[in-house]
Parts: sequence; C-alpha cells; structure tokens
Amino acid sequence: MKYAFFMFGIPMLIFITAFIETRKKLAVFHTLMFIFIILLACVLAFYYKDKLHVLKQLKQVKDLVEYEKGGVVDRSWILEDRMLCAKGLDIREVRSSTVSKVVLLNEEKGKQVLELSVKDEIVPMTTISKEEAQRFVAYLKRKNPSIIVEGIEAKGNGSLQELGAGVQV
Repeated sequence: MKYAFFMFGIPMLIFITAFIETRKKLAVFHTLMFIFIILLACVLAFYYKDKLHVLKQLKQVKDLVEYEKGGVVDRSWILEDRMLCAKGLDIREVRSSTVSKVVLLNEEKGKQVLELSVKDEIVPMTTISKEEAQRFVAYLKRKNPSIIVEGIEAKGNGSLQELGAGVQV
C-alpha cells in the first residue's frame, strides 16, 4: 500500500508528459518523461525488494494456511501454540509459550507498539488499540502465567475468540 500512490501517479505523469510531447514536440517534455521513467524504475526496484523480503520471511513459516483459523491482532496472526508477529515489513513466527516478557513501548500513528522478549531476541509487534493490546496480553498470560508484563494490564480471559478467531467474513 505504501507504493500505491507512486505506482499509479508516476505512470500517469509519464502518460501525460508523453501525450504533451507528441503534440508540442519540445525537448523539455522528452527529458521530463525520461526522468519520470527513471523515477518509476526506482520505485519498482524498492517495491520488489520489499516484496521479496516479505516472501522470504513467509516461506520460513510452516503451515501458513492454518493461521486463517486463528485470531488477528493488527497485522499479526495468533494460533493456540504459535503466532506470526508483524510490525511493518518485519514478520516473525514465535511459539506463544516462549514469550518471557511483553513491554508496551509507545504509540505510533494510533497503534500500540509492543516488544516481545523471546529467548535471546526482541520481536516487535503492533496492535490497533489499547484494548486489543490488553486482550493480547491476557492471551499471553494464559499461555505463560509467569510472563513479565510492563506498561499494560491484561483484560479478558485470553481466548483466541477475543482476538477474532472463528469469525467468518
């Protein structure tokens, strides 16, 4: 989605510039069209780099289709025994029982930013609201009662249904 404006806007600029260039036959429009083409090539290069990065991360996930049955927290997918945590283009699969600490860092663009400690690594994650973060923390507490929680309190019974599992659209 972050490339949608550029992948539509730049080709439109190329089309308009090419149309004017065929009518006016001025060298400035030819040069301008060439600049827009180079700009579009750069945008496409970044788009495909990000796309391949996400694809590489998702190929490491076993049984990706099973996540459709689980709950959803912002862009993260939660199953009973594991979860696919996402923040931006960073996607990681972790076992729910291995999360030893969850910290509410801050709020970015209306979303709550969480930091999960899993073994020796930090896994970033976002939620769309404070209430969703509280329900997610309740889920983590159910999976690992000894988990350390900072900056947020658990709310709810911690079931996957509270995170949207089983909802048919």
